This record gives sequence, C-alpha cells and structure tokens, in this order.
Amino acid sequence: MADDVNERRKRQVAVWRQIKNLTKTDSRVTVIGTVLSIDSEALIFSIEDPSGQLTVICPTEELIKTLKVGSVTRVIGIVLPFEDGFELRAEVVQDFSGLSKDLFPVLHTLMQ
Repeated sequence: MADDVNERRKRQVAVWRQIKNLTKTDSRVTVIGTVLSIDSEALIFSIEDPSGQLTVICPTEELIKTLKVGSVTRVIGIVLPFEDGFELRAEVVQDFSGLSKDLFPVLHTLMQ
C-alpha cells in the first residue's frame, strides 16, 4: 500500500495561454474567452479571446450545461493538436461573467 501512495502523480499546472499562442508542446492550459456557440448534443462549444477562436470538447454534459452564448468563461484542459490547429478537451469550465468586458482585453495584454 505504501507504494501506491508514493506513486501518486500530481497534475501538471495549467499554464495560461492566449488561443493564438497555443503550441504542440502545450499540455495542460487555461484560456479565458467569450462563448461563441454551443452544441449540447455533441458536447462541444467554441470560445474566442482577443487573439483567436478555439473548439472545446467536453467529456461530460455537466461541463457544458451551464454555458450561455456570449458569456465569459475560463476553461482548463488538455491541448489536442491536429493538422490545422488545436482543440481543447475540457477538465474544468468556469463562469467568468463577473469579469468586466472592458477589463477583459487588459487581462489578455497583461498575461502576454
């Protein structure tokens, strides 16, 4: 049993990224953006920050059911690169609607 405890792994820290700055070497990231569209049946939604757009895949209905188009949302997830870009497999989806729309671009500028 002691071996099981010693072999526990910590999750990688989610690094904040603008969508345009995602790379194939990114693993776990956090992005903040405005929800553009939601497909509740396919469990996907798209998000946009000042730098670009990204498709987010939700593994469960729980993560997508509270989203609203136009709301500011933070997503923590795993980067899934493919030929023409990236998708994000969500682990956490959080409502950031309390974030001022005027301060949203300032946040992105500061985090560069």
